[in-house]
Amino acid sequence: MRLTTNAPISYIVDEVLFEIEEPVYLILMPDESLKSSPGEMVQSYLMKTLRYWREWTQMLTIPFEWQEQVIRACITLKLASFEETGSVVAGITTSIPSGPQGEQNVDSRYCWLRDAFSMVQVLNYLGVTKTMENYLKFLSNIVAGFHAKELGSRGIQAVYGIAAETRIFEREMHRLPGYRGMGPVRLGNKDAELSHNGVYGSVILSISHVYFDQRLTIVGDEALFHRLESLGEEAVKSYNQPDYGPREIRSEAPELHTYSAAMCWAACERLARIASKLGLTDRVTYWRTHADTIHEFVMKNGWSESLQSFTTVCGGNTVDAYLLKLPLFGFVPSTHPRYLATLALIEKTLRRDGLMVTTAKDLTSHVPSSFLYISVLCDVGRAEEARKLFEGMLGRLNHNMIMSDNVDLSTGEHWGNYPSSNAMVGLISCAMRLSKPWRDEFYV
Repeated sequence: MRLTTNAPISYIVDEVLFEIEEPVYLILMPDESLKSSPGEMVQSYLMKTLRYWREWTQMLTIPFEWQEQVIRACITLKLASFEETGSVVAGITTSIPSGPQGEQNVDSRYCWLRDAFSMVQVLNYLGVTKTMENYLKFLSNIVAGFHAKELGSRGIQAVYGIAAETRIFEREMHRLPGYRGMGPVRLGNKDAELSHNGVYGSVILSISHVYFDQRLTIVGDEALFHRLESLGEEAVKSYNQPDYGPREIRSEAPELHTYSAAMCWAACERLARIASKLGLTDRVTYWRTHADTIHEFVMKNGWSESLQSFTTVCGGNTVDAYLLKLPLFGFVPSTHPRYLATLALIEKTLRRDGLMVTTAKDLTSHVPSSFLYISVLCDVGRAEEARKLFEGMLGRLNHNMIMSDNVDLSTGEHWGNYPSSNAMVGLISCAMRLSKPWRDEFYV
C-alpha cells in the first residue's frame, strides 16, 4: 500500500504533531504512482461523489415533511447495501455495547433475514426499485440454495454474510480492548448457529413482492413458487417447535416464541396468495388449510387470559415489541381487541418517555422498536401522539442525522452498533405514514 500526500512525509512517518495551514490530502491506495497531483485527484473524486448522490436522491419518492432526515436515512441504507450481491447489513460496526454498563455487544456487519420484509417495504415506498430488486435477488439466491439442499438439514439461517456466506462463527478478538475498553470485540455472529423459525415467513413475505410488481426483472413464476414451497413446508414443521427468538429477545434456551409461530402463519398465508395469483387452485387450498391451523394455534397458545395479552412465548408472562408487528403482515388487524390489549400491556411494561425498551430493566431504549411503536400508534388512530413522539425521536439524531441501535434514556447518548439500518428503515416508514400529503400542502 502507498500513502500519497502533500503533507510533510517525515511528520507522517514519525507521527509528529504539526500545524495545518493549507488543505492536506491523503490518498491510501495500492503501490502505484498517481497521474495527477493529490489535490486534483481528491477534488475530482469529491465532485464525482457529490454528483452521484445528487442524481441518486433525485430518483427518491420522499414525504413532504422531514425531507432532509429521510434523504439522509436513504443514503445511509444505500451505503449499507453491498451492490455485488444486493445484501443489506444491519450495521457497519462491531462490538459497541448496547448500553453504558457494557451490555450485550454483537457484530452487526451481516444480513438478518428477520428484517427482510420491512426492508423491502421501505425500498418500495422510496421508489428505489433497483436496490430493492437486488435485495430480492439476494434472498432468492438463499432460497435456491436451500431448495437444492445445499444447506443440508440446517435449514434457513437467521443471518448470512454479505455474499450469503453461512460460516460466520462467532469468536472473540482477545487482543483488542473494544469500544472504550468495554470489550470483548467479536468477529462473526452466533445467530447463524441458532434456530429462528420466523425466517421462513420473513423470506416468503419479501419474495412474494415479485409476483405483484411488474417493474421487476425477477420472474415470479411457478418454478420460484415451488422453491418457496420448500420453505413453507419447513414453516409447517416449525410453527409449534421452540427456537431462540429474534436477537433482541433471544432466549438462553429454545422456547416456543409467539412471533416466530405467527411468522410461520405468514409463510403459509402468502403462499396461498401466490398460488391464487398463479391459478393453482389445489395449492391455494393446501396452504390456506395450513395457515388456518397455525392461526388457531397461535390465537390459543400465544394468548394469556390472565394477562389479557399475547405473550413473548406461549404460556409465558412477558411481552416484547415484536408483538407490535402482528398487524403488519396481516395476522390480526390493528383494531382487534386482543391486539389493542397487547399494545396497552406493552406500553405499561416497556414504554419509557415515549420510547421502547427491550426489557423492563434496560437503561437504553431500542431505536427500531421505538419507531415501530410510533407507526403502530398511527395505525390505531393516535396520529397526533405519534407525530409528537416522532419529532422527539428526530431530536435524538446525531449531527449526521443518523442513529445507532440504542439511545440512553437519561443522557440521550447513542449506544449499540452504528449506523443502524433498522433504525433508518423505521425513520423512513414513520415519516411516510405521518407526513402531510404533498397534494394538501403544495399542489392546488
